[in-house]
Amino acid sequence: MRFTIQVTALLSALATTSFAANTFSHFCSGGCRSAQKNGFDVTNSECFSLPKGANHVYFTQASAESQAEGTLCLYGFNEGGCRSLDKSDGTQEFHDVGLRGLGMTTLDKTLHNATSFIWSEGACVPPQEPSK
Repeated sequence: MRFTIQVTALLSALATTSFAANTFSHFCSGGCRSAQKNGFDVTNSECFSLPKGANHVYFTQASAESQAEGTLCLYGFNEGGCRSLDKSDGTQEFHDVGLRGLGMTTLDKTLHNATSFIWSEGACVPPQEPSK
């Protein structure tokens, strides 16, 4: 019986270590009156593109949760397409974000000129210094 309780506790802890599933990011600019309706799944690490000028992001989720726990990094690339993460033009970390459109976050200025982005779970990898 004790073993079962310990295993259950361990599995519960492991299940909550990654960023919440089905969490979507929505980007907008200015007063965010015309935010994009279709969000980007933050657990999908594929490159996606936006029109230049997005300066705010908010998060939604289909569940009743009010917060997605964990650390997430947004990498931005100023030229079309995504290179390796250590060659990004800007990054921003998000921790335990509010959901259901609560908690609009201003994007870091290094991301304002980006047109391509990648989400990654965990802390941001710092960009490499350009070779001289």
